[in-house]
Amino acid sequence: MGTNVTLPDHREQLPNTHPVYGSICRNAMDNLNRSGLIPLQHVLVVEDGSRLKLKGWVPSYHMKQMAQALVMKTEGVESIQNDIEVW
Repeated sequence: MGTNVTLPDHREQLPNTHPVYGSICRNAMDNLNRSGLIPLQHVLVVEDGSRLKLKGWVPSYHMKQMAQALVMKTEGVESIQNDIEVW
């Protein structure tokens, strides 16, 4: 039998942070969604001044790096803080 894994909702962990959906943030999230990788579609992108913060959980370090690389390709992104956790 397979094991069902329930991912925690990372938004509950961020009571003082909310996503700000400016055009750069929206474009970064679109890049993650277009990747076709379901775990990356659940990464939260938050604008913090001139930098984007990535939050959430992914199943591998490789996916964490992929999320960062996809967001870095977004026009207008100057820096990224990758706070994605590997579970």
